[in-house]
Amino acid sequence: DSLCALAAATVIILFVCPYGAYSVSLLLTLSATFGILVLTPIINDLTKADKLRHKKAIYDVVNVIIVSLSANITTLPILMYTFDRVSLVSLLANLLINYSVSTVLVFALCAVVSPFTFLSKPLFLISGLLSNYSLWAIDFCANLPLSSLTVDGKKMSAVTVMLYAVAALIYF
Repeated sequence: DSLCALAAATVIILFVCPYGAYSVSLLLTLSATFGILVLTPIINDLTKADKLRHKKAIYDVVNVIIVSLSANITTLPILMYTFDRVSLVSLLANLLINYSVSTVLVFALCAVVSPFTFLSKPLFLISGLLSNYSLWAIDFCANLPLSSLTVDGKKMSAVTVMLYAVAALIYF
């Protein structure tokens, strides 16, 4: 299953590079992936979001919010501990860039593996434009007033982890 694959990938990464355990990017990636795999189904059950499947546009937006929320919940203690900041605009940023980032990945992959070289340049051009849009949207959100809060990351991350543990005990 997905959690076993995540655990296996983590073991392989740490076997190849043991110092990866100190990498903030690896910790954020693993915790966000874990949150998406574990919390998304729980939040979907609690919110009954699956009832919106027949309304595709609404369901897609709700799904992006739920997945973003799941990733944000599990990365929050690491972000607070490492950067002493909490983002208040991450859900907005994810809504703005969700489809463009997915499209960039698909177009760039098609450009790289396409046997037709005349297609590669337009696909890379579209990927570049969508990448620039994504960067603009992230920069726009980051520069909004009150886009983040400064916190005492060491204390707040410990409190957050304890709250998560209590919530997990109550849930299970």
